[in-house]
Amino acid sequence: MIKTSSAAIFAIVATAISCLMPASTSSRVANAAEIKLLCPIALQSAISEIVPQFEKSSGHKVTIDYGTAGALTDRIQKGEAADVAIATQQQIANLEKQGRIAEGSPVDIAKVGVGVFVRKGAPKPDI
Repeated sequence: MIKTSSAAIFAIVATAISCLMPASTSSRVANAAEIKLLCPIALQSAISEIVPQFEKSSGHKVTIDYGTAGALTDRIQKGEAADVAIATQQQIANLEKQGRIAEGSPVDIAKVGVGVFVRKGAPKPDI
């Protein structure tokens, strides 16, 4: 399991969402927006912790739909609208090529690596 700092995720999501807000807002509450977020289920515990903090500090309401990254991408390909979508870099690139997301709008917010550890002296697995 990879643990990510709640503060870091909050900053990332808040930054991504704030990019959608008009620059000339005179009153946070008067200009509150309802923001639709499509989010992979793997991030549910982190997102469910930080979205209420974002809503409280910004005055905006976030509606979250969770699913697998592939299922969320399929929904966008079929024409479902969302304000913010979190997906893999390749899925986002494909959606951008298809004109399903605004060109130039993707932002890398995290990268995930994979590692294999083998006990010293143990045979290496055939991967």
